[in-house]
Parts: sequence; structure tokens; C-alpha cells
Amino acid sequence: MKPGEHIILDEKNRALIDQFCDKNKYIYRFLPLERLLEILHNNQITFASPNKWNDPFDNFLFKQIVVNENSFIKRLYVLCFTHNSHSQAYWKTYAPDGFGVRLSIRSKAIIELLMKSPDKIWLGKMDYLFVKILVQKLQNTSGLKSSLELQEPNDIFFKTFHLKRMPFKYEEESRISILTSKEREDGIRKIIFNPKEIISQIYLDPRMGNHETKAWKSYLNKFGIPVKKSLLFKEKNIKIK
Repeated sequence: MKPGEHIILDEKNRALIDQFCDKNKYIYRFLPLERLLEILHNNQITFASPNKWNDPFDNFLFKQIVVNENSFIKRLYVLCFTHNSHSQAYWKTYAPDGFGVRLSIRSKAIIELLMKSPDKIWLGKMDYLFVKILVQKLQNTSGLKSSLELQEPNDIFFKTFHLKRMPFKYEEESRISILTSKEREDGIRKIIFNPKEIISQIYLDPRMGNHETKAWKSYLNKFGIPVKKSLLFKEKNIKIK
């Protein structure tokens, strides 16, 4: 899958899905520790309405006024993940206090789980553009405004929804979008899952102290998922001449 492309997750696209999973055996999520605990204790993956996002370019289309009460933009919920397994920027963004985690997620396992859902689901990869070009794309895409009135998202919508500003290129982001049958007041769509089947490893924040690391490893190990601490900031014994 190339940047900016998307596919619907169904059997017709099995070859493309398998190709994606073969190339991306693992996908990653960076989260604060409290979010991880919510996932593990409730056995739920959370998809959020883009209305909850902070980036005004990310939720721009979802802030538009639509006449259709059953417009898909009121019923679309999204899970973002990264292909970047190591990122200091991610640790700093999602856990500024130094208590974050990175989840290694089995791509095939989560996709197979989601394909059992009665909801329609799409997988798309972000394309990063300079702001001036991105704005031009949004302004010059014919039919974009009218596409927001549809009951289901079309190619016009997804081609713009998977565009992002160049300063976020480090994210190497892809998105899974779920279309529900009705709008949810809390802006959340939750999927029940078995964490051990989906999550292959938990990485603890590289800034975490030794005592905190030991305590969190001891606690998280009871969930049956391997736990390690990121070595991003581990000192190296470098000998110079």
C-alpha cells in the first residue's frame, strides 16, 4: 500500500491485506500507561471520532456543517497506528511525564479480528505534504463537500482524509476507520479483544526509573505479554582514540 492509498477490509481485498501484513508484521501504538491499563483490564480496543483530535487539519472535514443527519462523518471512528517502532518524538508527545508504553501489535491478528465485525472497515496509509500543497488539495478536490453528505465514505473523502502535514512525517501513520450504523454520543467505538492474541510486546518508556520499571514489569507480566524497557537512552560504552 502506497502513501495516500486505502482499501476496504473484506475478502475481495484478501491479496492486498495479506501483502500489507507480510510487509508490516507488526504495527505500533504509543500510549500513556493509564490508557494501557484501560485496554488490558477492559479487553477493548478504542476507536475515536476525529472530532476528538487536536490537529485542526486532521479533523477539518469533521467540523464541516452537513445537512444529512445520517452522514458518515457522524458515524466514522478511527484507530491510528505507526510503522515507526522507535521515536523519541512519540515518547515525548504521548507521555510527557515519562510514563508511556509502546505496544507491538500483530497486524494480521488485529485485521482478522476486525474483519469479523458487522461494521464496514477501511485501512489507509497517510501521505505527508507541505501545508501549501495540502491546502490546495483540500480546496481543489471537486466533490469533496458533497461527499460529506453521503451515508458512506467514498474515494474522494478518503483521498483527502489520508493527507497530513509534512511536520508529522515522523509518525509514519496509517489509520483503520470503522463505519457504525449509528452515531455514538461519547464519540467512541470499542471492540472486544484478547490482548495476548493481539499484542506481542509491551515496551516501557526509556525515561522510566529503575524502581518504576521493576514495579511495572512485575505488574504487567501477569497479563501474559512480554514486557521490556526501551533502551533508547541507555548509555553506551564508547571508546575513542
